[in-house]
Amino acid sequence: MSSKTKAPRKSKSPRAGGIVLFTAAVLAAGVFGLSALRAEANGVQSAPPPLPVSAIEVSYDENATIDEQFPGLVTARRESALGFERGGRIDALLVDVGDRVESGQELARLDTRALRAQVAAADAQTAEAAAQTALARDTENRQETLLARGHISPQRFDEVVTSTRAAEARQRAAAAAADALRVQLDLAVMEAPFDGVVTARYADEGAIAAPGQPILDLVEAGALEVRIGLPVEVGPVSSP
Repeated sequence: MSSKTKAPRKSKSPRAGGIVLFTAAVLAAGVFGLSALRAEANGVQSAPPPLPVSAIEVSYDENATIDEQFPGLVTARRESALGFERGGRIDALLVDVGDRVESGQELARLDTRALRAQVAAADAQTAEAAAQTALARDTENRQETLLARGHISPQRFDEVVTSTRAAEARQRAAAAAADALRVQLDLAVMEAPFDGVVTARYADEGAIAAPGQPILDLVEAGALEVRIGLPVEVGPVSSP
């Protein structure tokens, strides 16, 4: 009887197994590293491109100055609200808003008929006082002659001289009263105190004007002035 002999089994080599494990580890590390690089690339934003800028050259100047601006107001040098010192009925208004006038030009006037009658009466009283004064002087001259001849006493002559002085005083008072009324006549005419423009008119002919009531506003046209508000720290060192 023949016997079959079994061939011995080949055992796996430990070296081959180690190579396989090393290869797998390298592949895993590569895959993990590639994933990490992709994740980092996705998380980092790309930097924007640089913007162009303009450059200027700076130079130092010891005499450099700084201009500053401040608010101001340009106004007329003179503004007047014109009225009458003495009240009365307005007889005429010769200008209107916007009219240019010259210094001394007549602008308005009051009704002065009653005032002129008072002036006439004062002139009559002045004439009467002048006649009384002339008579008193003639009497004084005659009494002086009689005194020299001894026909009257010195006391009588002194009384005549006193009467003459009183008559002269009454004449001066009457003349002063007439002059005061003439001043009122002059004040009944409104004249422009300076060259300017009429900017307002508050009444018309026939209205009764009270003493001092504004009738016209006049603004000087030829001269202007500027009013500027400056801070406290600037004002003392500024110059026009």
